[in-house]
Amino acid sequence: MRTRITLLGLVLLIASGTNCPIDLLPNPRLAGLPNPTTWTTQPTTTGPSQKPSIAVLSNVDAQGLRDIVVGYQGTSSTFAAVAAMFRSTGTTFETTTLAYGPELSGIDAVAAGNLADDGGPLEVVAGCRNGLYYLHCSGDAHNSSHWTISMIDGSGGMEAWKDVAIRDLDGDMKPDVVALNWRQGIVRWFRVPPGATTGTGWEHFDIAQGREHARSLAVADLDGDGDLDLVSAAAGTACTHRIMWHENPLPGVRGADFYQDGVWPGHLIGGLANPSRVALGDLDGDGRIDVAVGNGIGENDGSPEKKCFTDHSPQSGPIVAWYRQPEDLKNAVNWPGFILAKFNEIPGSSVFVSDVLIVNLDPPDPTNPPPKVIEPRNEVVASLSIHRDTPGNPAEGVTSAALSRRSIVRWFAPYDDATRAWLESNVADLSSEVWRMDVGDMNDDNKPDLVVPLIDLIPTQDRVNWLQNPLPNGSTP
Repeated sequence: MRTRITLLGLVLLIASGTNCPIDLLPNPRLAGLPNPTTWTTQPTTTGPSQKPSIAVLSNVDAQGLRDIVVGYQGTSSTFAAVAAMFRSTGTTFETTTLAYGPELSGIDAVAAGNLADDGGPLEVVAGCRNGLYYLHCSGDAHNSSHWTISMIDGSGGMEAWKDVAIRDLDGDMKPDVVALNWRQGIVRWFRVPPGATTGTGWEHFDIAQGREHARSLAVADLDGDGDLDLVSAAAGTACTHRIMWHENPLPGVRGADFYQDGVWPGHLIGGLANPSRVALGDLDGDGRIDVAVGNGIGENDGSPEKKCFTDHSPQSGPIVAWYRQPEDLKNAVNWPGFILAKFNEIPGSSVFVSDVLIVNLDPPDPTNPPPKVIEPRNEVVASLSIHRDTPGNPAEGVTSAALSRRSIVRWFAPYDDATRAWLESNVADLSSEVWRMDVGDMNDDNKPDLVVPLIDLIPTQDRVNWLQNPLPNGSTP
């Protein structure tokens, strides 16, 4: 019985000779892979509450350094909270509580942006169980008393606002807010009033409805027409509609018509079962934006390379998949889908993909860029969480070492044929559960590091760490 989490069927073939397929020849991108190096865990600072569910990087205090905005779900003895870990000097952080109270319970999403446009600190939007909230600072971002919280949208209920982003959707050069409502199945965007200091008076417009159990969104110009489109993942919708992209009606519809009658056409991408997180980026080097997605404990219907099945037999474990953007984007019905990585289950436990990121982990050294050998491609970072389903003694054959890991984080690099399962390399095995991560250069070495919120079995050991990228610049061109 296999008891450790591992990828299935990843074999690196080294071949030579002119008659070999190109994908089996030595490849500069794959030199030194898979990489077993564990990324060094670096601490930040203590937070104001427990159960950090999301960490995002942003320059909240407008002082030029990456700060970490953290949402804490809290416990029965501590309220939920939003805090900023301000980077002061080097990699030293200090924490300021931006908001703290029961209204933030069930927080799953935060985003920061210049919404008030008042020359002060950035504003924060928080997606919570009972509403979508706006955090505004009237003075010093490092002073908790200068922050206020107000409601943008009170459409709440169980597992309500699961994701949020701040981007310019209507082309007026001002940031807007877009969010997913899990309970109501709505993708909704909000037009921010000028100089907004509270969440009152915001116009809202529905991009899509019927997106049951919507969990994740991502924003990018998918069709290359100069405006921003959306991708949403909804676990409770029909198999073929689980992952969709929503086409911005710009540039054909502008002005008042955009707000009154602007319909965002929905297009199918794929039907991966129980999608948890989506990310956007070019994964095959063709210059078009592709979609990476992870799933939780689900069924094998709607696997990326097949159509929906009628049966719902459990699959052997979660997968990370990706969908290739077709050339004829507007007329495509489902994008070609491929399994990037597939994981084994651990008997007596549930394993699911908790987050997926697309990032270039080893950008070239700007002071000594290498010659361009092959088209650069992004890598994929995925975190998996492990839950014990049954108390008591572990299942037969399950080692204590396997049970001590509540999360694993891995990164994946593609072959020239990116439709094959990708090469897995190590980031970290962790005794705490990883929730929603972010990526950014935390120590000014021109390489992206990972910021990870960690929920421990012992609440007082909950924390936010960052994992230091050990890869040399340009190691995988």
